[in-house]
Amino acid sequence: MPDSTLQLVCPTCKTELVHQNGNLRCAGCGAHFPIREGIPSFAGDDFYWNEIPRPAMQEVLRAARSEGWQTALYDVFNP
Repeated sequence: MPDSTLQLVCPTCKTELVHQNGNLRCAGCGAHFPIREGIPSFAGDDFYWNEIPRPAMQEVLRAARSEGWQTALYDVFNP
């Protein structure tokens, strides 16, 4: 993640976050947040919100990587 004038803080303790090994780390409480495709993720590992159940969505994502998203959606929901 490139340096910028934007300073991010920990959502829990409000201490400034530092970039370390591809993640953001809080020196205050020790929390760490991954950076995925250049975007910090503060949602946590278990965050999921969607109308499609998680197992079905994981199947769609696996299929979409090789078949494209439209074909994957059709194949998963119209077997």
